[in-house]
Amino acid sequence: MSDTSDAVEDLALGAFRLVKEKLGFELDFTAETLPVLDQYLIDLRDEDGGTPDEKVVALVAPCCGAYFGEVLRRTLPDLRWHTPKDDYQSWRLEGERVFISLNPIGAVLEALYGKALADWAAHLALLPGDR
Repeated sequence: MSDTSDAVEDLALGAFRLVKEKLGFELDFTAETLPVLDQYLIDLRDEDGGTPDEKVVALVAPCCGAYFGEVLRRTLPDLRWHTPKDDYQSWRLEGERVFISLNPIGAVLEALYGKALADWAAHLALLPGDR
């Protein structure tokens, strides 16, 4: 994984292992595997009656968010990671030429909880002049 921090790489490979163990499918960092990742998250949410266990979320969200972010970074040109140490809430992908920003871990958390979450920057943000 070039242009990726060790933390992102380790977490993304964790998602690879989690999905392979649960679904028997090997993720390959392509956009075509995102529906499989979605299904994995849906299955986790449904196992606990729609409210995933906090310990599971603490493990799964960073791993799956890093994987999702890596797929985005590899698919869309000019994205780079911003990964402050030990602060997943501040992690994000940013555009280099035009400012866009998204926290992939926040997007995974919203998928797990089935609702929007404040302060996680889970939705694509643009500067007003770039809209």
